Amino acid sequence: MRFKITRLACLVFIFSTIFSSAQFVNTNFGTNGAVVTDFANAGDGFCTMTTLPDGKIMLFGSSNLAGVDYFGYSYTAINSFGQSYVLSAVKYNTDGSLDTSFGTNGKLFYHVDSYQRIVNANSYCVAQNDGKVVLALTTGGLTKTRGILYRFLSNGTLDPDFGVNGTTYLETEEVYHVGLDANSNILVLGKKGLTGTVERLTPNGFADQTFGTLGITLITDNGALVYPKKAKVMNDNTILCFGETANNSASDDVIFFKVLENGSFDTTFGIRKITNGIYENDNYISQFEILPDSTILALTVGGYLNSNFTAQYSGRLYKIDLNGTPITSFNGTGYLNLAYKPYRGLIKILPNQNIFYNYVTDAGGLNNYILTSTGSVVSQSFPLVNIGNSASVIFDNYLYVGYDNGDFKINGFLFDAALSLGHIDAPSSAVFPNPVKDFVTIAVEALEGDNVQVEVYNLTGAMMAAFTKKSYQDHKQVFYENLGNYASGIYFLKIKSAVGTKTVKVIKQ
Repeated sequence: MRFKITRLACLVFIFSTIFSSAQFVNTNFGTNGAVVTDFANAGDGFCTMTTLPDGKIMLFGSSNLAGVDYFGYSYTAINSFGQSYVLSAVKYNTDGSLDTSFGTNGKLFYHVDSYQRIVNANSYCVAQNDGKVVLALTTGGLTKTRGILYRFLSNGTLDPDFGVNGTTYLETEEVYHVGLDANSNILVLGKKGLTGTVERLTPNGFADQTFGTLGITLITDNGALVYPKKAKVMNDNTILCFGETANNSASDDVIFFKVLENGSFDTTFGIRKITNGIYENDNYISQFEILPDSTILALTVGGYLNSNFTAQYSGRLYKIDLNGTPITSFNGTGYLNLAYKPYRGLIKILPNQNIFYNYVTDAGGLNNYILTSTGSVVSQSFPLVNIGNSASVIFDNYLYVGYDNGDFKINGFLFDAALSLGHIDAPSSAVFPNPVKDFVTIAVEALEGDNVQVEVYNLTGAMMAAFTKKSYQDHKQVFYENLGNYASGIYFLKIKSAVGTKTVKVIKQ
């Protein structure tokens, strides 16, 4: 098994609706932007990942191992599935090197149970503000599944102050989500038997007796099974949950509901669905985000687009109100149709209120988009292919995507803050003429001692040139460059100074 991290600088351009697929390798990360770590040999599956408050990265998976030392003894037994599955984890520093203070030289193995195996698709983790990481996973055995919580310290050992020696067995039998509320309580979504569950534990890993019935709330939809998949705590401390229902009378399988702070099902809110047309059926929820005005962005899987139910499944990004009604000021319809079924996705609202979202398609590719708040596409990129099970996380201006494709891998992307976030420290500059035929003038406000540089990139992300020769005029560093030999098309000038970085689109005639 290999863990692979590649961090690319993914420039996002906020100019009208220009589509760009440029990515730039960050040569300060690993070797030419990539890190490859040998981990094990066979039977590896990606589970989940998180970034820590200090920017380090922790990734969890499962491995088919025998005779491996972990936590003081060697595991050689074969479980009832004929394989020896152990939990595996790795931790990286921000430069991509292994954190040698974690486990053994940055890696560790942990045996869950001789009669259980890890179910990769139902394992999730969340980092606390103190750097401890809570891992919620589903294990499968001969008779049934069960949910388990672990809390790991920064060195990879289990936290003795959590549960019983770092472990808590859940009432939830199959885990779909783990998160934290403002009081560091742990929220777990899943199901138990034929009932959906919302379970809350105290920060030290025990059932919160003040929540629901002995720490758990059971959810059904008129007696039908509900699968709670995603949750966020709202400003009034209610818990908004999205999921799916097995209620065949629902024209949409995607539903959402509220649980009150004390764990009671909010009967006044009830179970709601996205109202999007009689013949359109959203099958699964991939991700959602609550906007400041309490409207919701929801990334769904599956939409029948004709009355014969013959159209290929596609995904949608909706903007809805709390009644489930699409808000038509978003893209004119309240939703965007996607070309594929989006699997695990991520939605983030940028400081300038633009929307970033990414998802993995059923074709195995990763799609990254930035939209305006009204749904217009600012930029898009498709940097990866052949991705299996995946998860995405963001730390500062970095997006990390973990997945498996035979090996464990992570790819990272660097947002140019001056572009995607409207960074206030971007250098003041002027580029003229634009469009340009031959010579272009680039004037940057900077002190004479500042080391201003200009790099030229084409649409594929390849750097064409780097300008350093300049003169000083009226407290500006001025570049006067000949682009006459460049082919006609779109180029990007990346202007870097001590103040920050700014990228300008230039049209070459």
